[in-house]
Amino acid sequence: MPSHPAFATIRPIADPGQVFAPLRADLQWSHHADRARWVVHDPLNCQFYSFNELECSAVRLLDGRRTANEIVEHLKRAFPALAIDARWLSGLVARLRVSHLLQLRTQADLHHAVRASARRQLPGWLAQVLSPLAIRVPLLNPTRLLNALSPLAWLLFHPVWLCAWLIAGCVLGFFVLRQVLSAGLTASIDWHWLRGDSWWWLLISYLVAKSLHELGHGLACVRFGARCRELGVMFLCLAPCLYCDTSDSWKLPSKWQRAAIAGAGIAVEWMLATLAAGVWLMTSDGTLHSVAASMMIVCSVGTLLINSNPLLKYDGYYLLSDVWGVPNLSEQSSDAVRALWVSFLSGRPLVHSHLDAHVWPLALYWMMATIYRTIVLCAILWIGWSVLVPLGLGCYSLGRWGPRGPP
Repeated sequence: MPSHPAFATIRPIADPGQVFAPLRADLQWSHHADRARWVVHDPLNCQFYSFNELECSAVRLLDGRRTANEIVEHLKRAFPALAIDARWLSGLVARLRVSHLLQLRTQADLHHAVRASARRQLPGWLAQVLSPLAIRVPLLNPTRLLNALSPLAWLLFHPVWLCAWLIAGCVLGFFVLRQVLSAGLTASIDWHWLRGDSWWWLLISYLVAKSLHELGHGLACVRFGARCRELGVMFLCLAPCLYCDTSDSWKLPSKWQRAAIAGAGIAVEWMLATLAAGVWLMTSDGTLHSVAASMMIVCSVGTLLINSNPLLKYDGYYLLSDVWGVPNLSEQSSDAVRALWVSFLSGRPLVHSHLDAHVWPLALYWMMATIYRTIVLCAILWIGWSVLVPLGLGCYSLGRWGPRGPP
């Protein structure tokens, strides 16, 4: 999914007479008119950075001639209601410098920026060590493949077609739920089928669903005119499935198009869950019936609790970030909590001019997300201990690793 890194928090010493270097000329700008934001694409490291109206006005004044005091006075006249001083400007420039967005004066600066970008992306072996449950292996540029599938993309994400899938899913889901409640969950789904050598059908259902989920993001990019730069294999818990890099969706000016790309995988899984529900209702027992039950569980319960939930940093998070108009939602919510604590402990007025929403809703989101992520982590640990061992999957649970974690 789209990546959108936040600037590091830096508090330098302000110097009103300092002259700052201008921004690099090769940066690519995109305007989001719906929230008066500008997104910058850095071609050196293929990262995206978001600027609000105040920050954009400040960086456009960095011409290598104006002093910090002159820039601050100009910003105060343009934004009289905001607290702006030389320290704030110095902090913004320091974040630009750390991200290597300022003009590179010498060839040595260019080499340093390239090396820093390479370190930020991490070598393959280090990425595997730090992210052993989500290892990405790039394979190809999917532009030709996705262009060939553009008619399918147009059909899948047409509003009428999406409404038809939504209605069909709700109707079939009602009949599935009624049958499960009338017959009892244990009678409707043969959980013993997952024991022994047949449990891997559940894993296959998961991998197929997640691969089509990622392909859905790529098709949505084609549908709305964004570029999908990379297609590869992601190893989730050492199990392979597809992934698509849709970072270029940040260039789209419409938040609804960006939100549609973020939610495309959820829509694809809803379609799979609808098809699986129909198969499950038409069959009574056997492998096909159990596979359909597995697909329903993966594409409905799993998507609802994890992937579409905005409290976790998956598709629902990016969808809410686009619709709400708050890039880097997780980082901004943390900044909001920090600003509240600083104001409470110091007695100083609350300063949150860099936030894209009111501080209290952002702080509430941070609290809800922290609580929910803790609950999910505890639930995963409990499932690993209580469910996987009885199902004969001890090598994937805490039962084999023990209370101290993996060997």
